[in-house]
Amino acid sequence: MNVLLITIDSLRADFIGTWNDKHRGLTPNIDRFAKESIVFKNAFSHSPYTWGSFASLFTSRYPNVVTYPSGILKNNYPTIAEILRDNGYLTIGIHSNPFLSSNFGYTRGLEIVKDNIYPWKSEALPIKLHLGLSKIFRLIRRQPYLSAEETNERIFKQLKDIKKPFFLWTLYMDTHGPYQSKKGFSYINKIKGEALWQKAVRYPESITEKEREELISWYKEEVSYLDEHFGDLYEFLERKKLLDDTIIVFCSDHGDGFYEHGFYSHPRFLYEELIHVPLIIRHPNIKGREVSTPVGLIDVVPTLLDMLEIYHNFKLDGESLMPLIRGEKWRGRGFVVSDATPDEEKAHIGIRTDEWKLIINENTGKKELYNLKKDPGEKVNLYDAEKEVAEKLTKVLMDNHPKREKQEISTTPKPELDSEVKRRLRDLGYL
Repeated sequence: MNVLLITIDSLRADFIGTWNDKHRGLTPNIDRFAKESIVFKNAFSHSPYTWGSFASLFTSRYPNVVTYPSGILKNNYPTIAEILRDNGYLTIGIHSNPFLSSNFGYTRGLEIVKDNIYPWKSEALPIKLHLGLSKIFRLIRRQPYLSAEETNERIFKQLKDIKKPFFLWTLYMDTHGPYQSKKGFSYINKIKGEALWQKAVRYPESITEKEREELISWYKEEVSYLDEHFGDLYEFLERKKLLDDTIIVFCSDHGDGFYEHGFYSHPRFLYEELIHVPLIIRHPNIKGREVSTPVGLIDVVPTLLDMLEIYHNFKLDGESLMPLIRGEKWRGRGFVVSDATPDEEKAHIGIRTDEWKLIINENTGKKELYNLKKDPGEKVNLYDAEKEVAEKLTKVLMDNHPKREKQEISTTPKPELDSEVKRRLRDLGYL
């Protein structure tokens, strides 16, 4: 059985029709895929930004256990790519997010890696020539990452004549800022999109309601564009007759804010717009269904290993979701822990159950408790009014969140980044 792990950067669950009826026209291909798959309606990321979220997705451990504060992935626990490679799979990675490159350790276990945006092999050119070409290339490109169409082209090439059982991970970047309209002249849209997105990220309080609506409109266009090319990928898998022997996992790493809580993009917060993510798993031999139990991205690896009948003795924070998939009663956690600051000594952490969310920020001293059934927008802080609930959740949170040691903060290794990687990180708002 093959494994295709499809990840989307910054895709909110509530911008997909399966999660939000008013967006049914926005994501018809994803919604059709969801109907024949297991849909986890309440899945959550363990970090509101890319490297922390992927650390948990790849290793089934909490981010501050498997990453250094600099974002580098430790080699103390195996990734899903390493596990499957060691079990005879050809492992492939296709993406264009510099935070997930070999500089940060996220390509570990991948035998074939396509992780840049250039039409040439950067390592094959003298460094000065490569950097000079990249500056020109950046000016003429519409975005600082591979488009969904370009990503698909690389996927199709890798899977064209594949024989060996494969694990292929891909990351689509289109829904990551800066958002750009697909209507009109692309270079004007590029300039407008970058300018307004940077303004929103740096000075969110200065964004007018009209500008906010414009940002949301462009984000929707990016979601629709992504959906179109997801449909192309699915048709390719049908033509190649790969659907009958491939497990497909579809998820995002985190969402983006549109000023619901005073910010845009995905800064260090733990509100629903950032940590509620889509999670869809299609197994060719399992009927589709919806699951409402709260689950986390740390549960993906043990679920895949269970589906593939790969037995192991690795220490994992996640649990197999197969009982939920089979419609059985799950004896799992019943909560999800998320961490907004796995790179700091003082924690900014949260716990989310089916009804409640508790957020504790040791950096500011702020504590928040929300009843998500009555207050899904997280507007009314009940921490002082619901002391018993707050104390109970605090104990569970502290028992399940591993804290980073001060010594590790001060001795963390730094990634080696050339000027081009830094420029791409800056274009994506990371620097």
